[in-house]
Amino acid sequence: YNKSIQLNKSIENQRGLAQSYLSFASLFFDKNLYYRSNIYLDSCISISKKIQTLEFETQAYQWKYRCDTALGDYQNAFVNLLIFKELNDSIAKIQVQENITALQSEFDIERKEKENQILLEKQAKQELIIQRQRLYNIFISVALVLFVVLIVMLYSILKQRKRHFEMLYSKNQEILQQKEEILAQNEVLNEQNEKIKQRNSEIESQKNILQKYQNDIQSSINYAKRIQSAILPEEKELISVYSGAMLLNLPKNIISGDFYFFKKIENKSFVAVADCTGHGVPVALMSILNMTLLKEVMRENSQWTAAQILDKIRELVKNLLKQTADQKTVHDGMDIAMILYDKDKLKINYAGAYRPLYIVRNSELIEIAADKQAIAAYVKEKPFTDNFLEVKKDDIFISSVMVFTTRFQLLFPKNLVFLILMN
Repeated sequence: YNKSIQLNKSIENQRGLAQSYLSFASLFFDKNLYYRSNIYLDSCISISKKIQTLEFETQAYQWKYRCDTALGDYQNAFVNLLIFKELNDSIAKIQVQENITALQSEFDIERKEKENQILLEKQAKQELIIQRQRLYNIFISVALVLFVVLIVMLYSILKQRKRHFEMLYSKNQEILQQKEEILAQNEVLNEQNEKIKQRNSEIESQKNILQKYQNDIQSSINYAKRIQSAILPEEKELISVYSGAMLLNLPKNIISGDFYFFKKIENKSFVAVADCTGHGVPVALMSILNMTLLKEVMRENSQWTAAQILDKIRELVKNLLKQTADQKTVHDGMDIAMILYDKDKLKINYAGAYRPLYIVRNSELIEIAADKQAIAAYVKEKPFTDNFLEVKKDDIFISSVMVFTTRFQLLFPKNLVFLILMN
């Protein structure tokens, strides 16, 4: 295997190199060396994505699922299983599309042949008309000649008429033969029509299979939506503390990485609005993970400040997702605005990761800037900043996963979690 890897590297055979890495990974898996197997699987996935080879990438994610399961890392095993199924479905869809394209090509060829046959029939009919016209002209000429030399050429006229009848008989025979040929061609066309109907039936069957795949995927996504909605706090919990609170949650898709959080501990209430990085099922998993971490941090120490809570969550995210600062890839994490409200002291403690806090006070919009860093691993990390504010009468506090202009307009209104807290 080592010689195979070296040879493929020397001749820059990326496909062969990906296959060699996959073979190495399966060998280490059989020897229960799961960590080493994962290393070669990651290399195989990287090369497969580079050369856009779904075959090896799908097999690699299937092996990663087995390795993570054997290692007891069921969270990553579940994620890898989802990716494997998604890639496997993509391969099936590509194969179905290729079959449809082949059938369409055959249909176009058959249709072209039919058009050519119709054109030949038209040409044959045109030639028949011309031939008849020629016969008519000959007949007129012969009739004129016969009329002029009727007396002196009676014998010749009789002989000419006999020859004429023979020609008509021959032409009639040709017409009968052409009629039989046309009937035979009609039978061929009928057979081709039956084949086309059979092809259409096969296409409809494949369409139904694709529709079933789509329905199964949609059902899974809807179930994930019910799980995600079940762990979000209810709006009445907010209203119990903030009588004038308003919550607007408009996800772009069925499942979303945007979420809100609320928890009341004694005289303090903790409110957060967050946007997780990514799209689809992975970002929904990230939102559930981050909501769980928020609850765990609150349970661990409810006396922490907003910035300390964000620092702790960042530490947990880095540990759980095995993020390091020297990695050159985009790190999974989230942007968040964290608000702690002490109702007895009428004070707000705010800290943000790319998500500012807005205050409407005396008809003026005030922005409390957030730190320019997300909840993820970075080379130049710094502690998050605490902002302590006194709450005045009729203050309105606004936070969102979107960004506001100074005229209070929303930018990029594709998906939205929007929260207004009124004192």
